[in-house]
Amino acid sequence: MSPTVLLARPHTFIVSEMKPFLEEAGFKVSKAERVTELADLSRGCVGAVISLAVSSSMDASAEEVIKHLRQARPTLPLLFAALLPYAKAKESLERIGKQAGLSPKVLGLDDGGLNRSELGSPTGLLYLSKDDLAGPDTRQQAMHAIRRHFGLDRR
Repeated sequence: MSPTVLLARPHTFIVSEMKPFLEEAGFKVSKAERVTELADLSRGCVGAVISLAVSSSMDASAEEVIKHLRQARPTLPLLFAALLPYAKAKESLERIGKQAGLSPKVLGLDDGGLNRSELGSPTGLLYLSKDDLAGPDTRQQAMHAIRRHFGLDRR
Protein backbone atom coordinates (compact mmCIF):
# COMPACT_ATOMS: atom_id res chain seq x y z
CA MET A 1 0.00 0.00 0.00
CA SER A 2 1.29 3.45 -0.93
CA PRO A 3 2.03 5.95 1.83
CA THR A 4 -0.43 8.84 2.03
CA VAL A 5 0.28 12.56 1.73
CA LEU A 6 -2.32 15.06 2.94
CA LEU A 7 -3.26 18.09 0.86
CA ALA A 8 -3.69 20.16 4.01
CA ARG A 9 -4.43 23.54 2.40
CA PRO A 10 -5.54 22.88 -1.16
CA HIS A 11 -5.36 25.39 -4.00
CA THR A 12 -6.09 24.88 -7.70
CA PHE A 13 -2.36 24.38 -8.46
CA ILE A 14 -1.98 21.90 -5.62
CA VAL A 15 -4.93 19.81 -6.75
CA SER A 16 -4.40 19.99 -10.52
CA GLU A 17 -0.61 19.63 -10.69
CA MET A 18 0.83 18.61 -7.34
CA LYS A 19 -1.63 15.76 -6.74
CA PRO A 20 -0.73 13.88 -9.97
CA PHE A 21 2.95 14.60 -9.29
CA LEU A 22 2.69 13.08 -5.81
CA GLU A 23 0.92 10.04 -7.25
CA GLU A 24 3.66 9.67 -9.85
CA ALA A 25 6.20 9.79 -7.00
CA GLY A 26 4.50 6.80 -5.35
CA PHE A 27 2.11 8.42 -2.87
CA LYS A 28 -1.60 8.14 -2.29
CA VAL A 29 -3.20 11.56 -1.80
CA SER A 30 -5.85 12.62 0.71
CA LYS A 31 -7.46 16.07 0.63
CA ALA A 32 -8.69 18.05 3.62
CA GLU A 33 -11.81 20.15 3.10
CA ARG A 34 -11.93 21.82 6.53
CA VAL A 35 -9.35 22.78 9.13
CA THR A 36 -11.24 20.67 11.68
CA GLU A 37 -10.37 17.54 9.65
CA LEU A 38 -6.60 18.06 9.77
CA ALA A 39 -5.91 16.19 13.01
CA ASP A 40 -7.82 13.07 11.96
CA LEU A 41 -6.64 13.04 8.34
CA SER A 42 -2.99 13.62 9.25
CA ARG A 43 -2.81 10.52 11.49
CA GLY A 44 -2.11 8.06 8.70
CA CYS A 45 -0.02 10.40 6.55
CA VAL A 46 3.73 10.57 5.93
CA GLY A 47 3.59 14.28 5.09
CA ALA A 48 1.40 17.26 4.28
CA VAL A 49 1.31 19.81 1.45
CA ILE A 50 0.32 23.38 2.27
CA SER A 51 -0.44 26.02 -0.35
CA LEU A 52 1.06 29.45 0.25
CA ALA A 53 -1.50 31.08 -2.05
CA VAL A 54 -3.59 33.86 -0.58
CA SER A 55 -6.75 31.96 -1.44
CA SER A 56 -7.52 28.33 -0.80
CA SER A 57 -10.56 26.08 -0.78
CA MET A 58 -9.95 25.85 2.98
CA ASP A 59 -10.96 28.82 5.10
CA ALA A 60 -7.70 28.94 7.07
CA SER A 61 -4.35 30.65 6.59
CA ALA A 62 -1.13 28.73 6.06
CA GLU A 63 -0.11 29.63 9.65
CA GLU A 64 -3.35 28.23 11.06
CA VAL A 65 -2.94 25.01 9.08
CA ILE A 66 0.64 24.60 10.34
CA LYS A 67 -0.50 25.11 13.94
CA HIS A 68 -3.28 22.53 13.61
CA LEU A 69 -0.94 20.01 12.02
CA ARG A 70 1.79 20.57 14.61
CA GLN A 71 -0.70 20.07 17.46
CA ALA A 72 -1.83 16.77 15.96
CA ARG A 73 1.50 15.56 14.54
CA PRO A 74 4.50 17.54 15.83
CA THR A 75 7.03 15.78 13.59
CA LEU A 76 5.01 15.49 10.35
CA PRO A 77 7.16 16.65 7.39
CA LEU A 78 5.66 19.69 5.64
CA LEU A 79 5.92 20.64 1.98
CA PHE A 80 4.88 24.09 0.82
CA ALA A 81 3.93 24.91 -2.74
CA ALA A 82 2.99 27.99 -4.72
CA LEU A 83 3.34 29.59 -8.12
CA LEU A 84 6.18 31.88 -6.97
CA PRO A 85 9.83 31.04 -7.59
CA TYR A 86 11.74 29.90 -4.50
CA ALA A 87 13.72 33.15 -4.20
CA LYS A 88 10.49 35.14 -3.86
CA ALA A 89 8.77 32.69 -1.51
CA LYS A 90 11.62 31.86 0.89
CA GLU A 91 11.39 34.96 3.11
CA SER A 92 7.60 34.70 3.30
CA LEU A 93 7.79 31.02 4.22
CA GLU A 94 10.35 31.73 6.96
CA ARG A 95 8.02 34.39 8.40
CA ILE A 96 4.97 32.10 8.22
CA GLY A 97 6.92 29.29 9.90
CA LYS A 98 8.03 31.58 12.72
CA GLN A 99 4.50 32.95 13.19
CA ALA A 100 3.34 29.35 13.53
CA GLY A 101 5.86 28.80 16.33
CA LEU A 102 8.52 26.92 14.37
CA SER A 103 12.25 27.50 13.97
CA PRO A 104 12.10 26.78 10.26
CA LYS A 105 14.86 25.81 7.89
CA VAL A 106 13.39 26.54 4.46
CA LEU A 107 14.64 24.25 1.71
CA GLY A 108 14.25 24.60 -2.05
CA LEU A 109 15.74 23.10 -5.17
CA ASP A 110 17.54 26.38 -5.92
CA ASP A 111 19.69 26.21 -2.78
CA GLY A 112 20.67 22.56 -2.87
CA GLY A 113 17.67 21.42 -0.83
CA LEU A 114 18.05 17.91 -2.22
CA ASN A 115 21.02 16.98 -0.10
CA ARG A 116 20.13 18.71 3.14
CA SER A 117 19.92 16.78 6.37
CA GLU A 118 16.82 18.80 7.30
CA LEU A 119 14.74 16.93 4.69
CA GLY A 120 12.17 14.94 6.63
CA SER A 121 12.82 16.76 9.90
CA PRO A 122 10.13 18.78 11.73
CA THR A 123 12.06 22.02 11.15
CA GLY A 124 12.83 21.37 7.48
CA LEU A 125 10.19 23.11 5.37
CA LEU A 126 10.51 22.00 1.74
CA TYR A 127 9.25 24.44 -0.90
CA LEU A 128 8.38 23.62 -4.50
CA SER A 129 7.13 26.05 -7.11
CA LYS A 130 5.08 25.34 -10.20
CA ASP A 131 8.24 25.83 -12.28
CA ASP A 132 9.99 23.06 -10.31
CA LEU A 133 7.51 20.61 -11.83
CA ALA A 134 7.71 21.98 -15.39
CA GLY A 135 11.08 20.84 -16.78
CA PRO A 136 12.24 17.22 -16.81
CA ASP A 137 15.43 17.89 -14.81
CA THR A 138 13.84 19.99 -12.07
CA ARG A 139 10.83 17.66 -11.97
CA GLN A 140 13.16 14.72 -11.28
CA GLN A 141 14.98 16.72 -8.59
CA ALA A 142 11.65 17.68 -7.02
CA MET A 143 10.53 14.06 -7.02
CA HIS A 144 13.74 12.97 -5.32
CA ALA A 145 13.39 15.75 -2.70
CA ILE A 146 9.76 14.84 -1.95
CA ARG A 147 10.53 11.13 -1.64
CA ARG A 148 13.35 11.92 0.81
CA HIS A 149 11.31 14.50 2.72
CA PHE A 150 8.37 12.13 3.16
CA GLY A 151 10.54 9.13 4.00
CA LEU A 152 10.35 6.94 0.89
CA ASP A 153 14.02 7.44 0.07
CA ARG A 154 16.73 8.04 2.62
CA ARG A 155 19.49 9.12 0.22
